Amino acid sequence: MKKIYFPAIIAADNRKAFVLRAFLFSKKIALLSIFSLCIICHGATTYAQSIGQPTVAGTPVCAGSNVTVTFDVTNGDAGSHFTTGTAFQAYLSDASGANFTPIGSPFTVNSLTYVSTNGGTTNGLTKVLLIPPTTPNGSGYTIAIGSTTPTYNGSTGANASVAFQVNAVGVTIASDAASNTICNGGSINFSISASTNPGPSPTYQWQKNGLNIANANAATFNPLTNNPVITIASNDVISLVLTPSAPCNGALPATSNFISVTV
Repeated sequence: MKKIYFPAIIAADNRKAFVLRAFLFSKKIALLSIFSLCIICHGATTYAQSIGQPTVAGTPVCAGSNVTVTFDVTNGDAGSHFTTGTAFQAYLSDASGANFTPIGSPFTVNSLTYVSTNGGTTNGLTKVLLIPPTTPNGSGYTIAIGSTTPTYNGSTGANASVAFQVNAVGVTIASDAASNTICNGGSINFSISASTNPGPSPTYQWQKNGLNIANANAATFNPLTNNPVITIASNDVISLVLTPSAPCNGALPATSNFISVTV
């Protein structure tokens, strides 16, 4: 039997085919767009330079002694890579873990090879730092590291270390004379009224007007019984320098308050 094609049916079939082709074409465009976006996103990956949380060895530490910090650095994009020329700066918090201030001078670490890729991390940078001798006692101290070229702000305490103890060495003296006043040729005794972290066997050096007094190396001092006898005049100033023993034997000596004598 011979097939008969009606124009209306043919037109309808053509419309269906056109709609189907248009639908498939739109899907292809959508897939291509998604693929292009993925390529664009992947190509736009950026990296921010950073300095990792340092570890602090040698704690608890006595004020005036050293600790060793170890830290990692991660490159940013090109132009923001850490190198042997990068200047680092260490910051020490107060005893509450806040208010970071610089300790020591800026330093470089050129004893290793730095990773040179964007986002690459270099591990194991180290630096020996002196804890300032005037640092008070406290258990909440932390250290943060900052840098220039590339810039990383450590003064805010970003990525600061775990808190550690600082043991301060200190000494306070007093006299047995009322208002530190004596008659001419009178006797006056000086002794330690308080001390922190002196250790079991510290050494002592009494001073008059900032100069060492010969043979004045005990925990107490009397100018008349000292050998040689020390003459005390009005406005002479007596002080004590205490050098601690272990565990703070590596710390700097502590100087006491100053007592001005009236004769």
